Amino acid sequence: HEYDGQLADYSDEGIRKRIDWFKNQKELAQQFNDSNLDKAQRIEKQNLLRVLDENIFKMETVRWPYRNADYYSWVLDPSFYLVNDYAPLAHRMNSYVKYLQSMQTATEQIHNNFKNELYLSQYYIKIARVVFDGYAEFMITNAPKGFENVKDEKLWQDFTRENEKTITTINKFVKWLDVQMPNAPDSFAIGSEKYSQMLYATERVNIPLPELSRIAEEDLERNLTALNSACIKFSPDKSIEECIKIVQGDKPKQSPIDEAQLQLSLLEKFLIEKNIVTIPGYTNLFVRGSTPFMSSFGAYATNSGPYEKDMVGIYYITPPDTNWTNEERE
Repeated sequence: HEYDGQLADYSDEGIRKRIDWFKNQKELAQQFNDSNLDKAQRIEKQNLLRVLDENIFKMETVRWPYRNADYYSWVLDPSFYLVNDYAPLAHRMNSYVKYLQSMQTATEQIHNNFKNELYLSQYYIKIARVVFDGYAEFMITNAPKGFENVKDEKLWQDFTRENEKTITTINKFVKWLDVQMPNAPDSFAIGSEKYSQMLYATERVNIPLPELSRIAEEDLERNLTALNSACIKFSPDKSIEECIKIVQGDKPKQSPIDEAQLQLSLLEKFLIEKNIVTIPGYTNLFVRGSTPFMSSFGAYATNSGPYEKDMVGIYYITPPDTNWTNEERE
């Protein structure tokens, strides 16, 4: 935790250095001769190369640091200091103040990256607004509430000052995004060549796109046939669409978050009894509503870092958008 509060260099120069570092690591990894590695090591080497290729693809080929704010949504996460109970709350609050100072610099760097990007579509702008508006919302609401039991007056003065400065920096970026929206193109496709590169870099799939499309269509047909059979058994006089609507209408009496929390013990019991997979010794498992800056994800999970003494796992579920109608939310 000596690195608490520190963020990477997200300037153009910092990103270019990072890309070069990934490329250098790839060259080093490729120098390991498979004949000198056992089976597990060969798998580890291939996975390392895949991770490096994925980072190079995202950072250089499709330029996520310059146009896609999802690239930052995880790494700039401000909730870490509240969610992970690794030290007394006052200590974590002090680290959070350092994070806020780093976040001001990071936001300005990211703002510059986006300003210098020639192709910034409406979709990228919308994603950036969700992420950075979410950061600001967290800083306005979640952070003060999370640290409310800290009684250190000097620490609160530092927190309030840096929190306000960070929110101001974020709002400046968001306002700039709003100005760009009317003239931004509405396309987002990366093209077949980059799509093929993405499949290989992220999943090691190197099947030609026409063949991959044929496989996908056949799989879709198999699933539709199975769905039709299930619907006939479920309700013979209903169409597939009607069957789906009936099933989707079967909502838990409680909220999805409460229902998922209840399911945790049932899932754990099932996995252990069926000997499906080993489960780490978690101190706590929680289900919570998504943090505002991650609301573009329907659901996601986090857990403590590998060096933490207590293992805490959190499954986040994104609630329906408050701007939707009641029918849409349901």
